[in-house]
Amino acid sequence: MSFFSNNLKAQSLERHQTICAYLFNFTKHIKWPNENEIKEFKIYLYTDNSDIKSEMEKISKTSKIKGKPFSITTGKITSYTNFHLIFISENFIHQFLEIFDKIESLPVLLVSENFKDQKSAMINLYDSENKKLLFEINKSNIINQTLTIDDEILLLGGSVIDVAKLYKDSQRNLKIIEQKLKENESKLESVNKMLTKIQAEIKTQSLLSEQQQKTIDLQKGEIQQQELQTENQKSVIQNQTQLLNQLQATKEEQLQKLSFAEKELSEQLKELEKGNIKLKQQQAENLKMDSILQQKTDLLDQQGQTINRQRQIMFLFIAIIVLSGILVTVILIGYRRNKRKNRLLLTQKNHIEEINGQLKNSNLQLQFINSELNNKNEEISVTLERLKETQSQLLQAEKMASLGVLTAGIAHEVNNPINFVYAGVNSLKKDYNDLIPILEEIKKLNANTNNENSIKKIIELKNSSDFIEVLEAIGQTIDDIKLGAVRTAEIIKGLRNFSRIDKEDWQVFDIHDCINDAIILLKNKYKHHVEIIRDFDKNLPTIECFPGKLNQAFVNIISNAVDAIEKKGQIIITTQHNSENIYLKFKDNGKGIPEDIQNKIFDPFFTTKKVGKGQGLGLAITYGIIEEHKGKINLISDIGKGTEFSIVLPVKQKI
Repeated sequence: MSFFSNNLKAQSLERHQTICAYLFNFTKHIKWPNENEIKEFKIYLYTDNSDIKSEMEKISKTSKIKGKPFSITTGKITSYTNFHLIFISENFIHQFLEIFDKIESLPVLLVSENFKDQKSAMINLYDSENKKLLFEINKSNIINQTLTIDDEILLLGGSVIDVAKLYKDSQRNLKIIEQKLKENESKLESVNKMLTKIQAEIKTQSLLSEQQQKTIDLQKGEIQQQELQTENQKSVIQNQTQLLNQLQATKEEQLQKLSFAEKELSEQLKELEKGNIKLKQQQAENLKMDSILQQKTDLLDQQGQTINRQRQIMFLFIAIIVLSGILVTVILIGYRRNKRKNRLLLTQKNHIEEINGQLKNSNLQLQFINSELNNKNEEISVTLERLKETQSQLLQAEKMASLGVLTAGIAHEVNNPINFVYAGVNSLKKDYNDLIPILEEIKKLNANTNNENSIKKIIELKNSSDFIEVLEAIGQTIDDIKLGAVRTAEIIKGLRNFSRIDKEDWQVFDIHDCINDAIILLKNKYKHHVEIIRDFDKNLPTIECFPGKLNQAFVNIISNAVDAIEKKGQIIITTQHNSENIYLKFKDNGKGIPEDIQNKIFDPFFTTKKVGKGQGLGLAITYGIIEEHKGKINLISDIGKGTEFSIVLPVKQKI
């Protein structure tokens, strides 16, 4: 495909053609680990540029990659792991890191367009100042994908990303993070003081509220008793009122009867007076009418009987009047008693109304207190939210601070393989210079002329320059360079996993990778006096977790174990599992932890190290990370024998 190479150099193609030419030529300079078994190369274009899609389709119909056909896929897909090359255009570059996480360590090449994060890029197409489309390469990320890259790819118009410059930039960022850590620690101290003050106020308010609640409960009890008494008195009043009404009705009925009796008595008295008049007339005429007297005697006897009956009736009426008077007197006495009871009830009613008024005032005071408590609760909620935010910042800052402590060792670990690579490159350069005379003679060979003299000279040069030894040395040097590059890629991968910011959702991850990354980061710290033994469960399942946070927790535990070993020692890391949980053990044979401080070991800012050697946050943050994963962490320690940290983590997170 010399057409693509020549046009890439001339930059005479349209932009979409240049991109397609680059993509095709990149595949010629990349070697996949299972290349011989590949029947068809697969390329995914994550772009909305129809010109790029159609151009790549056109190339796939007329050209092959390393003698094999290749297919083009566009549109939305669910899995990225089945492709050999993925191109992400500028419009979708925000999806780069998500795709990177899904294909990390797999033989997939990511080609990006105008991606700013050089640390995460593999091959990145970018526009130069003179509007040319060039590309830059991060070899360490490509090697991490188990891919091999040919240096001749740079002849297409590319450059290698300066890893040393990225390292210096990370150092500057680290200093900024350390400064922010100090600011966050100051803020945290202020927040803790404010929280202590608020807790004291809440305690005081709670005591006042409890006292007022007790007073209110007592008042409620008294009111309930008074209400019961009032109800009883109301019932008595109702009964007495009914009795009074009955007596009043009886009184009215008796008065009516008495009035009727008085009328009858008046009529009888009138008749009695008439009888007396008649009696006097009869007595006057008695002398004159003796004969008539005898006749009238019977009549008089009859009248006498009538008078006797009338007298009896009169006596009866008098008795009725006396009884009526007694009844009226009794009614008046009962009325006066009821009146006194009504006055007592009225007094009690006024007293109840007064108590009700006091109760209303108490309720108003209680409402005011509740309002103040609600305001305080809102303030506390806001403060707690700020505290959570500060704790999150502190967690990330502590991670960066730990990274700062590890930086010197990591720099040394990175420097060794880089020096190895550098020495290998110099050796290759020297061997190449030894081969230049032979290569120059080979260039002069021509199939149309007699090459006898050139061949003789080539043989002479070959015999005089130790040609065979140079070729063997070149192969060995390339293997050494590859070993140094792989070692550097492992360190950078561990560093990236440690400093990564976890997503909000749980991720499925191999816990062994987290432990291995932590061991790589700490290698310079322990390699001279500590042996780390891995007793890993080969069938350990992947778990749902936040990998970055667990990586930080393991760095803290292993780092503390290394610090506890003063001379020679070992750390044994064991993993086991059942259907629901995985079990981790970190056991060292260091100096151990005194029993009287073991219960404080996870407290924030508690440390047994000298001033300046630690903040006392490492194990506190580790405890919080394990709790966030709904796990458990415990320790067993004996002075002079060592310490063992045991961790239990669930395989699945229950939401």
